[in-house]
Amino acid sequence: MKTIIHNNDNIKEEEINKKIYRARGLIINSKNEILMGECDGNYQFPGGHLEDGETLDECLKREIKEETGIILNKSYPCIYKIKYYNRDFPSTGDITYTEFNYYLINTDDKVNKDNMNLDEWEKEHNYRCVYVPLNKVDSLLKRTINDHHKNKIVYEEIKGALDSYYKYLENN
Repeated sequence: MKTIIHNNDNIKEEEINKKIYRARGLIINSKNEILMGECDGNYQFPGGHLEDGETLDECLKREIKEETGIILNKSYPCIYKIKYYNRDFPSTGDITYTEFNYYLINTDDKVNKDNMNLDEWEKEHNYRCVYVPLNKVDSLLKRTINDHHKNKIVYEEIKGALDSYYKYLENN
């Protein structure tokens, strides 16, 4: 598994006063389409924050169900990880470690709106699930790069996760 570390502030482990863990799913079906969430012109892989007392596996299953309605019944391989060390994030005085874990989920299960449990922000911003052919993801990202202020950072993460997916396929 490839791990990317961003630590431009040269933060040491003992300085960290806040930790955030996230799980995201690369949900790929047999038609070679990947499921993405779109909200306000920003495309991301479904997933979210680890809650107190949860494992990353439990977080992944809960977030995928909340954002796609797909129920996962087994564990999935983590194929990519990004670690961020940031000073004054998200608030002044916070020295934060944020870890994104990307899991490979091969399934033909369909989005089920009846099982989804979107939060208020997602509802207000018209969150939706979109299947994108894998060979069209790059052109989608290029076409929408300026549609949302988060896209430049998020799209680099997406590209890294997809690169790790292709390397994973080569090795397995």
